[in-house]
Amino acid sequence: EFRRKLLCIGDPLCGKTCLLRFVISSNYFRCLLTVTTAFQNYICNVSIASMTVEFAFYDTNGVMDYDRIRPMSYPNTDIILLCFTINEPHALSNIEEKWVDEIRRYLDGVDVVLVGNMSDLRDDPGQRQEDMISTQEAEEFAERMGALKYFECSAKTGEGVKELFEFVAMNSIIKSRSRAQNRR
Repeated sequence: EFRRKLLCIGDPLCGKTCLLRFVISSNYFRCLLTVTTAFQNYICNVSIASMTVEFAFYDTNGVMDYDRIRPMSYPNTDIILLCFTINEPHALSNIEEKWVDEIRRYLDGVDVVLVGNMSDLRDDPGQRQEDMISTQEAEEFAERMGALKYFECSAKTGEGVKELFEFVAMNSIIKSRSRAQNRR
């Protein structure tokens, strides 16, 4: 069994909490809400390839008022889910201006997965499609910023959620094995 700390960051109302709540309420994985403070903490076991990764999820608040205390949740982070909502045209520039700098300042060297939340809005006729961030645009942005990968998810429909967390678990297993081999 592997233990990893997963940090979920991004602008306010970008779907971080809904994504994590979907994970803990789904039947995909065994999860438990452990603490409710300025940061929501969850423990969740993700099984893949006959291995189990125990994740401690830290759901941070993206509001500017928390900019000074949010870094207290950063030590010992193993992987970051950097979230945005796909229907916010300025979301990627917000990530570049705020979150990439914050990651470099406090979490340099930690693996990042870029997550476009609310993917179900692509099929919503009430949404202006021209305001949507395209999958290609987000994938190119993820590559430029050095993210491991880009995923689109919907906490409403569950689309992409299982794949995201299985990828994160598999990446954790591979990285842990690689570190163990390098120590030999």
